[in-house]
Amino acid sequence: MFNAPLRTVLFGGLLGFLFLATARSEEVPFARLEADPPTVYAGQPFTLLLSVFTTGQDLEPGMKINGLPDALQLQPFQEMPALSQTEGGRTYQVLRSRCDAIAPHPGRLQFAPVIQGVSTRTIQTFFFVQRIQNNVQIQIQPITLEVKPVPLEQAPKDYAGLIGTFHLAASLSTNRVLPGDLVTLTCTLSGTGRFDRVPPLGIHSSPGFKLYPPRLETARSGATVRTYTQVMIPLNVGSRLIPGLKLTAFNPSLGSFETLSAGPFPLVEDTGRPTNQPSTIVMTMPGANGLVAPSLLPDGKAMLYLLRTLRTQPRNPTAQRQLRQLLDTSAIPFPPALPPWSQLSRNEWLTVLGSALALGLIALGLRRRRYLAFVARLLTVITLPLALLASAGAAWWMTGPPASERVVTAALVQGRLAPTEASAPSIRLTEGMVVRRVDTSGAWVRVMAGDLAVWIPDSALEQP
Repeated sequence: MFNAPLRTVLFGGLLGFLFLATARSEEVPFARLEADPPTVYAGQPFTLLLSVFTTGQDLEPGMKINGLPDALQLQPFQEMPALSQTEGGRTYQVLRSRCDAIAPHPGRLQFAPVIQGVSTRTIQTFFFVQRIQNNVQIQIQPITLEVKPVPLEQAPKDYAGLIGTFHLAASLSTNRVLPGDLVTLTCTLSGTGRFDRVPPLGIHSSPGFKLYPPRLETARSGATVRTYTQVMIPLNVGSRLIPGLKLTAFNPSLGSFETLSAGPFPLVEDTGRPTNQPSTIVMTMPGANGLVAPSLLPDGKAMLYLLRTLRTQPRNPTAQRQLRQLLDTSAIPFPPALPPWSQLSRNEWLTVLGSALALGLIALGLRRRRYLAFVARLLTVITLPLALLASAGAAWWMTGPPASERVVTAALVQGRLAPTEASAPSIRLTEGMVVRRVDTSGAWVRVMAGDLAVWIPDSALEQP
């Protein structure tokens, strides 16, 4: 009926018609922007949820949203998992994203943002696949955001701008104490709201106690928990009560101010221990029978025994916690940081080395059997680098920096430029300071205190 060239033209035209008809039949994407919650207070964090409804188009990265009010403090939008949703009898793919926002000032915000970017649609017609890219401008449905003012005229005197829904909890490390003991107060604030306005949680004044500043333990961006620890020392037997904590916040869910509280914390005199024991730090140490017994030690001895424990048990959580407590409550500088391989002790590296050598001997025995030759080669590949690594780890403990470490066990040792009392003085070393021995001369030792080398008497040092 038709010759070959004409059939080709008609067939190509039919494909083009079908292709264009399909391309034109697609719907333009539309979008919605919602605030959660829909009504907020000035300064209250809330979430903007953006939903883009498409019928198969893919939106290329780098989409821009224009028309958001300058009065909002916005974080970057974060993608959320896409989902399918049916509206008006048609199924849409919903591309979702969210961002955290704050409206710092009260009032009514009305805006209709516009999304600008590129959409891609893949169309398959018979044996042909075509990707179509179009510049798109998606008008977001108008949104109205009511921002209420915080009723500051009703605020308590101690209100400092904290807004959100929070829960305050606090606890003591122990309530059985004697004068001079260390007590750690742990305060935890959880919930949702303006964590950037949370003041340091702790006791700021209490007669009969020596108080150290609260220390922030968790400070991750966007975290919903803040934990502070504070070390305090009762100074006399009459110190029997640690006052409670109070924190005032505006709760937007209730629309009113509330006072969060924890405590007070009564203390009990530990009559099981004599009160005349000298004490600088309370710590636990392995006793002669292998059990853990309490000991009261000055700073130098405390650092000495803690390092000895950590050199044999590098991952001991009690020793790690007490070392941090000692550094927080004294003038001792932080000891030099150890590399990652110090997480295994010398004996543990030697155990790994012995295991690697044993596997090596097994591999040698298996090589004599043909059907086990592959296993022997595999064991050799594993054990050789393992043995080298274990040898290096054990050698580091025996000949590296830990072998030259010393702890200053005397109070305020005067460092000198030469090994003699007549030499010019240099810096003073505090009790408990960790130094590195580099030379000796008679009864004098040359040590590195940070980047400075000084001479001090050998009697002022002990090896961990």
